[in-house]
Amino acid sequence: MKLKIGICDDEKNFCNNLEMYILKFAKDYSYDFEVDVWNDSVSFCSDIIKFNPDIIFLDIEIPSYNGIYVGNFIRESLHKSNIEIIFVSHKTSYAMDLFKLHPYDFLVKPVTPQHVYSLLSELCNLMSISDNSYVFSYKNNIFRIPQREIIYIYSRNRYVNICTSEETYCYIGKLKDSWNQISKKRFCSISKSFIVNMHCIKVTRPSEVTMINGDVLTISRSCRDTFRKTFAVFNWGE
Repeated sequence: MKLKIGICDDEKNFCNNLEMYILKFAKDYSYDFEVDVWNDSVSFCSDIIKFNPDIIFLDIEIPSYNGIYVGNFIRESLHKSNIEIIFVSHKTSYAMDLFKLHPYDFLVKPVTPQHVYSLLSELCNLMSISDNSYVFSYKNNIFRIPQREIIYIYSRNRYVNICTSEETYCYIGKLKDSWNQISKKRFCSISKSFIVNMHCIKVTRPSEVTMINGDVLTISRSCRDTFRKTFAVFNWGE
């Protein structure tokens, strides 16, 4: 599995050390990583689409566009839910500001090799699961979409629709077959007709969710309790 990892931090010594830890982990465990470093957030925002990272280590206090701005840019403007963000900072007082951006983790500087190794091990395991493709056929063509790129799935009449940040795919099928394919650690049913990627939820309310692409979906009464509990476990592990 090849992963692209970006580091965006204005402290050059920190970037050099972090890059060294990441590459050593890749060598020790035979992973294929491509690592690139940015020391300013303006250049990073300009390059992110071209580089298309899987993981970002993002400094919160970086000048110009701070880390929270960059996180919002990734989630809100680019609609990139599949990028795992790890915020880094000397401070520990950002929890509520970061929650809505769905970061994977938060590291407090200085960061040790053990911290980085543990985090990368978890992420590689997660991505090997979530990269399992969702497979379907339509008009004699076979489509494979990484599950982490799916925002939500819904059925209408005899068709199943797969909504991603790039486009919506449509094919003849049944939603229950979709449910049997996807990871239950990432997806949750909100009604008989809709399954959502919990990583792509921007806002939750008692009766609806707003997804990162702006779509507002209704949670049926019969699914509200189950959804609330599943979403809590997804976010807090409780």
